[in-house]
Amino acid sequence: WRRVDKHLTGAYEPWARDRLDFAITGATFGADLQVDSKTIGRVSFTVKNDSAFGYYDPSFLILLKRGAAVVGVTRTTLSTLRAGESTDVVLNWFGPIPSVSETQVVPEINIFDPKVYIPAGQ
Repeated sequence: WRRVDKHLTGAYEPWARDRLDFAITGATFGADLQVDSKTIGRVSFTVKNDSAFGYYDPSFLILLKRGAAVVGVTRTTLSTLRAGESTDVVLNWFGPIPSVSETQVVPEINIFDPKVYIPAGQ
């Protein structure tokens, strides 16, 4: 653990919100893909980076929920996500198909690590 230096970040909440400004839309889970008589689940969503920062290897945690209970979890990593860029993400789910009422996508980016940021102009 390390203390956040407010002299470098200012108030943490707006500083973090500026860096984690992602619009996640169309997050769905379906079990409509058949491969050799096996049903494969599929998670899909669109992520738009509305921040002024580009990222190397941004990760996203996908929570499959039934009501308030989490019934499945997976993670995906994109190679890059530049400022203003939008990308469609599709993941196959090869495990048992849970009954899902909500698909939640949560960004997992260490905004304190300078190596995750794509330098401006690249």
